[in-house]
Amino acid sequence: MIDDEFMIPNDNARIYFPEWFENEKSPEMSDTISIGNTMVIDRIMNESGLSSLLDSIFDDDSSLIKDVMQYMIIGETTAIQHFPSFMRRIPVFSKQIYSDSSIGRLLKDRIKFRDTDLFLKSWNNMHKGDAIYISYDSTNMNTYSEGIEIAELGHAKDDDEVPIVNMSYSIDQKNGTPLFYETYMGSIIDNSQLTYMVDRAKEYGYENIGLILDRGYFSARNIRYIEKKGYDLIMMVKTNQKKISELITRHRLSIANQIDAYIEKYEIYGKTVKAKLYDDEKEYYVHIYYDGEKANEQRSMLLNSYAKLERDLEKEFQRQSSTEKKT
Repeated sequence: MIDDEFMIPNDNARIYFPEWFENEKSPEMSDTISIGNTMVIDRIMNESGLSSLLDSIFDDDSSLIKDVMQYMIIGETTAIQHFPSFMRRIPVFSKQIYSDSSIGRLLKDRIKFRDTDLFLKSWNNMHKGDAIYISYDSTNMNTYSEGIEIAELGHAKDDDEVPIVNMSYSIDQKNGTPLFYETYMGSIIDNSQLTYMVDRAKEYGYENIGLILDRGYFSARNIRYIEKKGYDLIMMVKTNQKKISELITRHRLSIANQIDAYIEKYEIYGKTVKAKLYDDEKEYYVHIYYDGEKANEQRSMLLNSYAKLERDLEKEFQRQSSTEKKT
């Protein structure tokens, strides 16, 4: 007998009396739900204004978009085929679990370019008022999918034989908030794409900002273009550039292990000089640093490699001497 209130059938009951369970439906959600990550994501979305912005632009699809977001963040994956099983174990904003094919239709058909464009404009309008530093970088993603027009062979980080899609992105350096992004063809090098992202920042109304860039974007063209748009910049430089190399050679002895050049907070030595980097009258502040600990590590690696080469050379010399004696 089955008593819904006091008795729970075990697995043997399902084997010997299957008719009892013909109309039984498996629960949509797991017996236990992990709520911590979802609570954090929900609070961040509410406090940042992201939740209300999504609701205002995407209407009925807003809840599903939030579920896809938390799935990718918590699961650390973009493989949508695992979405239904994963979402059984966490709270859902949609009040139901959608299939992976439903996610495909959402991304392909229901989210329009005008909606994403409106979202980015609105999101950046919420952040453009303050004086901020924007960190800019780029990456690429390999793809085996067909029909993606911007997927091309290029300078891939992982596999040079597979087409890639390039993506550049900007974040608020102070708090890590993503601001805007752009995807572009895999064959285009990162250096040449920077000007388009600077134009994008201007389109979104950013005025009082500085850009933080790595050495891959170091070129006269990029620096002058950023200055033309009225932005400040902090950029790592290429040490093989002629003027930079000359500055390092000229000032290295006045920096390395000199107590007046020691920066206690970062435990390195440094110095700031003004110099012309190109053949014009413009001068820039150049910050030169010396890391004694890193220098010792590199020196040890270099000496160890020399010692290994010397041992290999000695072994080869002995092998050839032995061969000559035998002959």
